[in-house]
Amino acid sequence: IRQENATVRTDLMEGLIYIKNKPGLLPFLGAVILVNFAFAPIFANVIPYLYNLQLSKEPIHLATAQIIFSTGMLLGGILVGALGHKLVVAKSLKYGMAVTCIIFYFVSGLMHLVSTDTLSFYMFSMLFLPSMFLLAVSNMFINIPFNTGLVRAIDQNIRGRVFSIIGTMTAGLVPVSFLFAGLMLEYTSLSLMVLLACLLASGPLIVLMFGKRVNVLLTAL
Repeated sequence: IRQENATVRTDLMEGLIYIKNKPGLLPFLGAVILVNFAFAPIFANVIPYLYNLQLSKEPIHLATAQIIFSTGMLLGGILVGALGHKLVVAKSLKYGMAVTCIIFYFVSGLMHLVSTDTLSFYMFSMLFLPSMFLLAVSNMFINIPFNTGLVRAIDQNIRGRVFSIIGTMTAGLVPVSFLFAGLMLEYTSLSLMVLLACLLASGPLIVLMFGKRVNVLLTAL
């Protein structure tokens, strides 16, 4: 058991050292993980809270939004697959992130307006549901190129260790984001929660657009 633990620690340390020393990899991973941290609670906490508690709508309304988003992810994945080698990882990530953030800001604004009775639920639905579909499609232009780029960026002999670290960090931070969002909704407001999510999402966008090391890494993919 001690030998196995030592091996695990050694593998983790080698993976962490590789991430730290590979130019541009650390801020690139940090940006994508931060996006996941900002977006995940919106779908798991905020939108169900909005429909079920704040607006007191029938479950069919939330189910419709979830189905539309899932359909957008499916079609977005098919579209990315159809484009295949025509997609350039760097451009897809940058444009995908920019479009996703813009739509996310718009969706967040809609949720704020309907939660404060500034916008009717009918108008909210007419704008929110198509936006959710587009958000899902644009998100696939981030997720798939990110995974493809990550495989290309990491040397094969250490790829498994690095992916293990990324998986562990992501799996560990997502529940934390859920807890944080739940506390925010309980003790502050939905509007403040979506504003904070928008601010968190802006950081990775800036890193991908203007980070020199990140851009050198992405250009080489």
